[in-house]
Amino acid sequence: MNRTLPLLAALAAVLVLVGTAAPVAAQSNATTAPNGTNATDVERIDSQTVLLDTGYNAQTGMASVTIRSETLQQITITDAGGFWQGGEIARRSVMVKPGETTTLKVPVTEVRGFVGVSIGTPNTLYGAPISGMNTNTLSFVDRLTSPEALATGAGSMALWMVIAGLYVLWIEGGEPEVA
Repeated sequence: MNRTLPLLAALAAVLVLVGTAAPVAAQSNATTAPNGTNATDVERIDSQTVLLDTGYNAQTGMASVTIRSETLQQITITDAGGFWQGGEIARRSVMVKPGETTTLKVPVTEVRGFVGVSIGTPNTLYGAPISGMNTNTLSFVDRLTSPEALATGAGSMALWMVIAGLYVLWIEGGEPEVA
């Protein structure tokens, strides 16, 4: 019985940490980046153009950008990662009609696990970062504010100290030995 109590306490502490991390992740996901991860999110590029969605297929190396225009204009998307390598940079242009929604695809260069495109309209040059890495597991960490990150780190450190202390007590039979 003495050995199971610290083990149960450590298990309870881990469950509390997991239970509090999920709401933090859910709160952080409420505000999304301009990469269009949520279908209801839109980013205004300029007064006549809206960025509806972006995507990246790592297997084909292609980025896709879905845009809606309120006026007749030429839109150009360019591989932002290509600037890191130099040389000729992939781009694609299309003439968009008023009220039209179009999806453009362009090959992109992955730099340090990330890809991005620039979106050019007659009025604006807009940067759209697109994550190429699978960040589903810990993506909420990128959106933490400094106080939230400090509290999360301090809480994790304290939890591991408690777990380590309980483990030492468990190894020593429930009572610490005095040297």
